[in-house]
Amino acid sequence: KGIMGVLETEEGRAALKDWANQSFNFADESASFQERSIRAWRASIALLTLRGAGPKVAQQYAAESKYILLPQIENIKRIPSSQANKRFAYESAVAQGWKPPYPPNLWIRTFTTADDIKFVRVHVSKGKPQGSFLVREKEITHLGNDAEKIRVHLGLKDKPGFMSDVIVPKGTKMQVGRIGEQSNFGLLTNSGFQYELLQQIPKSCFQNTRPLQ
Repeated sequence: KGIMGVLETEEGRAALKDWANQSFNFADESASFQERSIRAWRASIALLTLRGAGPKVAQQYAAESKYILLPQIENIKRIPSSQANKRFAYESAVAQGWKPPYPPNLWIRTFTTADDIKFVRVHVSKGKPQGSFLVREKEITHLGNDAEKIRVHLGLKDKPGFMSDVIVPKGTKMQVGRIGEQSNFGLLTNSGFQYELLQQIPKSCFQNTRPLQ
């Protein structure tokens, strides 16, 4: 059907936007994959305009493209997971059963946020949502509100009781990589993607706390 065939249906347009959005989770992909995704979506807008969809429709999709795909990160660098894991190789963590947070022999991406970006964080205590490890909400959406399933998927030791939104401010240093296996806590293989704050952010960034099941 080609790109125009995809754009002719609401389902196709939604799928294309979702595909482009997936490029944000690019820990195992090159940065050029994200760039190709952005170019493809913007090219589809141009094709839609050329097809004679009219200025109103073209303006609508241009607005959606700007909201979804304006680069949200910059200063992207690649580091080995062994380097990222060094900070967690302390005796007390090993004694508690923790393994390194990132899988061995993989690349981790460090970056700086170029805009405010929304993440979520699960936590045990209602009044203590702060912490450095975050995920995109879509990472755990398929688990519903099931705290035990979320615990295993994220490789956590304790079952979380709450989830909070985290609005990470523009200019924040972070890194993203796969969730490494935590066999002592039920995660027997590498899981999804986790994001780590490399600097502190204000407590006010942690908001909208709600209970898990």
